[in-house]
Amino acid sequence: MRKMKNEEVNIESAIAALEVQLKQGVKNKDVLGEQIRCAKNELENIIQFKTKGAIIRSKDRWYNESVKNSKYFLKLENRHYKRKTITQIKTSNGSYATNIPDISREHNSLYSWLYTSKKPTVTSLSENLIFDQEHATLNNLDKQKC
Repeated sequence: MRKMKNEEVNIESAIAALEVQLKQGVKNKDVLGEQIRCAKNELENIIQFKTKGAIIRSKDRWYNESVKNSKYFLKLENRHYKRKTITQIKTSNGSYATNIPDISREHNSLYSWLYTSKKPTVTSLSENLIFDQEHATLNNLDKQKC
């Protein structure tokens, strides 16, 4: 790390010296400009490398110092998993299915039975109980109020 810090300082001082020469009006301005650009690129690479190292160190610190899953949370998660798992189901013939393929098969048959559509067979309106009943009607006084 010290080597990189020394290299960074050397590059910064070289950039400063090249900029001074450029301001003094040396004949090779193009060459000096190219040298300054290369030195700044090297400095930028060093800064990026240091930044990546800092990011990695912070991730490592967060991982090591953060709260880790403990035995308590693991048991809590397992208990919640067991509560939401179906362990047995009563079949259509009255027995109980306890293994997973039978539970799944019975589950599928139950829901396929529930969601099959059956068309109602009302042959005439007179058979419907709703239309057989007498409904209350408004008298003339109530009609006028409305």
